Amino acid sequence: GILTFEMFTGVPPFHDETQKKIFKNVLSGKFEFPKDINISYEAIDFIKKLLVLEPEKRLGNVEDDVINHPFLFGIKKNNLIPPFIPELKSIEDTCYFIDRNQYNIDKSEDILSDIYDDNPCRMQNQSRG
Repeated sequence: GILTFEMFTGVPPFHDETQKKIFKNVLSGKFEFPKDINISYEAIDFIKKLLVLEPEKRLGNVEDDVINHPFLFGIKKNNLIPPFIPELKSIEDTCYFIDRNQYNIDKSEDILSDIYDDNPCRMQNQSRG
């Protein structure tokens, strides 16, 4: 819900002037959609239901209620194919997480080479063809 809200609006749902107010908004579930944004009723309903405080009342608590929501009309659960499936060596395997501190933000070629050339997981998946 939080990510969907932010993708539509460009701001987090519980944002406020201070960290204390943000925490208060999170704990109370208080958020408002920006007035100047054009979002469909289905998208608003989808996001609101994902951001319900009580987990037992939240969208996703009942099997298939997310995929059957009108916002996702036309998407069939059996047709969803992820673009990438990580192959983990163990439950603690973190090789797909890259240490962001190693990048030089001023040199995009450095970032790209770190992602594509120096990531052992990436190279491992590419070698499988």
